Amino acid sequence: MGGIGATGATIGLLAGGLLTRYAGWEYIFYLNIPIGVAALLIAPRVVPESRLESARRRFDPLGAFTVTGSLLLLVYALSKAPEVGWGAASAVTLLGVSAVLLIAFLVIETRVEAPLMPLRIFRSRTLAGANAVGLMLGGSFFALSSSAPCTCSRYSATRPCRRVSPGLPRHSPSSRSLASRRCWSRASRPGP
Repeated sequence: MGGIGATGATIGLLAGGLLTRYAGWEYIFYLNIPIGVAALLIAPRVVPESRLESARRRFDPLGAFTVTGSLLLLVYALSKAPEVGWGAASAVTLLGVSAVLLIAFLVIETRVEAPLMPLRIFRSRTLAGANAVGLMLGGSFFALSSSAPCTCSRYSATRPCRRVSPGLPRHSPSSRSLASRRCWSRASRPGP
């Protein structure tokens, strides 16, 4: 699974760089259309039917509403708080309502007959450990992918940029998709 993710991320970065450079950034929105059509055509042939005829399915609308509302408000609050200030009433209110909805979701999930997310799954040490490791790996990946080009752009020499993407020529389209253009333009300028 890790190899597939790494391969997909690498192909995505390279293809995205080429697409945005030669066709325009707007075309990234059309990439999902052929992938979705291919998945719709291939899935019925490859994925076996998993419907249980005897079991009646139940849905937890209150749980779905509370967790969706909580996450929506959390993301909105995190995106607006830097603009209005973390201590601003709107930011604190959004974060507070998000926390209340998340707590409500957890309470609802312990009491409904068919929970959206059964909390008993977290009793498994294997699952809890795998989730913790996945969270740390994902956080480190996104932190690196956003901070490396910014760190690289602070230097005027090409050495730090070569450390970010070793072996790639500075002016190739693929290297520009792996690090920010800002990094390469600053690294190309002579200076102290």
